[in-house]
Amino acid sequence: MSGEEIRSYLEALASFPRGEPPKGFKYRNIYDYLMQHGAVMESRPATKEQRQFIRAVVKSREPKQCFYNAQDAVLGEQNRLTYCEGFWHGPRLPIPIHHGWLMLDVGGENPVLVDPTLRIEPTQPRRWSNFVAGALPEGWAYFGRAFPGTSVRARWRTGEAGSLLDWPPEWPYLRERGA
Repeated sequence: MSGEEIRSYLEALASFPRGEPPKGFKYRNIYDYLMQHGAVMESRPATKEQRQFIRAVVKSREPKQCFYNAQDAVLGEQNRLTYCEGFWHGPRLPIPIHHGWLMLDVGGENPVLVDPTLRIEPTQPRRWSNFVAGALPEGWAYFGRAFPGTSVRARWRTGEAGSLLDWPPEWPYLRERGA
């Protein structure tokens, strides 16, 4: 599934429930939000300096903790890392999954996607050669949005780490004041 195919999948989900968003909300759900603010996330091969930075700053993390893993890395290094959230799809999955990851050097000459959670080959050891840090593996696609470090800090001040889009009871990004 390509990034554009993820977009089409999310577009179908965004239409439910039908009608207007609930009172006080600008978006019906996270899919609706991402249709208006998300994009296919592209990545280039990491330079030698970027690979060294990634190994020094971004730690290999626990499986199934993508939001925590990516947000924790951003809190430690906000100048070059940006937290991203949306959906990921890989070759062994029937549908995209809600996921969090990082972008390195957004706005620079060589933006690089870094995923500290997912292993390219799940049965292989947890070492950096088995994680996405640069060019995406064949059949992998990411669709989502970059969020400012201030949003991550606000989430962590609640005493929790988790999705910025699926953040009850306030859901700040789905309400009128979210953007």
